[in-house]
Amino acid sequence: MSSTFILYYVIILYFIFFFFFFQAEDGIRDFCLSRGLGDVYKRQALLAAGCSIETTNGAKVADLDYEIVEEAQIPEKVKAVIEEKKAADFKTTYELDGDLYIVRGYGEQETGGYSICIRDLYLTSNAILFDTELVGPRKGEQVSSGPSYPYIVIKTEKRDESTIFE
Repeated sequence: MSSTFILYYVIILYFIFFFFFFQAEDGIRDFCLSRGLGDVYKRQALLAAGCSIETTNGAKVADLDYEIVEEAQIPEKVKAVIEEKKAADFKTTYELDGDLYIVRGYGEQETGGYSICIRDLYLTSNAILFDTELVGPRKGEQVSSGPSYPYIVIKTEKRDESTIFE
């Protein structure tokens, strides 16, 4: 192997290590999830040496109590994360003072008039499942003409399980 190839390889591994392992400072946890076959959901995390997979069967163990956080009550650190990510579809969680904030954003929409419906929030045997739906403006509804960035923030008791966004 050439020394240039080895140097590039080392630089890439260095970047992956620091990018993926140090982006989660201040309690922020991002998850990139994909739907598997049937009711099996997988979380894949890229590690410097390879991939790991976590699965859950999706069976509800218990409903979780939560509250929808009004914009004025969103902690500043969570607001900063939302502001940074709001232009694109995003899913993130944030732990603060014994609470877990779960945030789901739908990216830039052409107009206003959108709302987000919470379909479900429950605990499985090893994960928290959060299911939402973006609801567009009704036909003929008066909406703002500029772009909007719909998102929802909920607060629940901090748990150790990963959050799966549906």
